[in-house]
Amino acid sequence: MTNKIDFLIISTMYLATSNLLAGIGSCIFIIYYASLLKINVVDVKYNGNWLEYFKNTMNIRKRLK
Repeated sequence: MTNKIDFLIISTMYLATSNLLAGIGSCIFIIYYASLLKINVVDVKYNGNWLEYFKNTMNIRKRLK
């Protein structure tokens, strides 16, 4: 019985660890691509203004032209 409980605990710890690593990896990729977006688009086109960038991406009339 204790072997089954130990196996259950170890397997849940393994699954939690892999999910944790996946979450950390996802956060790293999000930060990386956000910094690329800032360097290549926001700094060049919008002078580093994130608010102007979001306004222009949400403005449908300007995008359709």
